[in-house]
Amino acid sequence: MLSESEAQELRRDASKCGLSLRAYILSLIQKKPVKEQPKQDFFECLEALERIGTNINQIAVKANSLNYIDKKLYKENYAELQKVIAEFLRAAYS
Repeated sequence: MLSESEAQELRRDASKCGLSLRAYILSLIQKKPVKEQPKQDFFECLEALERIGTNINQIAVKANSLNYIDKKLYKENYAELQKVIAEFLRAAYS
């Protein structure tokens, strides 16, 4: 039998993984890997990276069609990319 604190810890761990208590325990019994769900910061960084990727792709399309690169826009997106990467790493290792 589990103590109340042990049961509470199991429920908390299951919640962190986004699983029901039953699914969490079954995963443990079956030796399936269980991972905590990423925090909101992760998804925010991912969205920012997708936006930057779209912008850089648009710059590349324009550069290919016009044989011209908008250096200012490119540098702005590069700076934003570096900022998002730094935020992502900070969130991942904090």
